[in-house]
Amino acid sequence: MCIRDRRFPVLLNVIKSVWEPRKSLILTYFLMVILIYIFALFGYYIFSDYYTEGYCDDTFTCFLTTLDQSFKADGGIGGHLAPADEKEIYIIQEGQLTTDTALEQK
Repeated sequence: MCIRDRRFPVLLNVIKSVWEPRKSLILTYFLMVILIYIFALFGYYIFSDYYTEGYCDDTFTCFLTTLDQSFKADGGIGGHLAPADEKEIYIIQEGQLTTDTALEQK
């Protein structure tokens, strides 16, 4: 191990920086998954009719779609919403704004 320590000290520091706080990182990941699940339930019960066909048929599929699309650069989960009538567009835009802003990464 000491040969690797001298040869790649920067790599060792990177590994230590991830390995030492592993419990905090794992708990943070689980918190993120729980919050995304709550957003998926919100999306399923309110916007399931507006999702593209096959992306929100049940809560688990809606959760996987939300987990997958939330952090992509194509506009978040709103990219999977189908176009709506003019009467319903304001409801969808308010919900999309709320979910995309809450899940926005900075």
